[in-house]
Amino acid sequence: MAVELDHPFSSAKPIDENWAAILDLERVVPAVEGGRVIEMTGPHSAKAEIKVKMGAMSMMFTGTVEVTEQDAAAHRAVITVKSRKPAARATPTPPSRWH
Repeated sequence: MAVELDHPFSSAKPIDENWAAILDLERVVPAVEGGRVIEMTGPHSAKAEIKVKMGAMSMMFTGTVEVTEQDAAAHRAVITVKSRKPAARATPTPPSRWH
C-alpha cells in the first residue's frame, strides 16, 4: 500500500535553512508523533520506528526512511518510508492510573 502526503509549509526562516531541515532525518522523523530514529544508515537514510496509538491499543512499526529524490533548485524532496507489520500483535496500553 502506498500513501502520498503532500505538505507545503511556510516559515519565517531563510529558505536554505528550511531546506537543510527537511533533509535532516534526525529532525524530521521525530516530528511525526511517536517517531524516532534508531540509527542513521547513510547520509540520507535511517532505520526508524513509530509507535501508533489507537485508543487503548498501540502498535510499533519499524522500517527505513530515505530521501529518495531531492531538487535543491525547486526546494522539493521525496522521503520514502518502508515499514513492516508490527513484530507482535497490538498490545493494550495500561491506564494512566490503576484503581
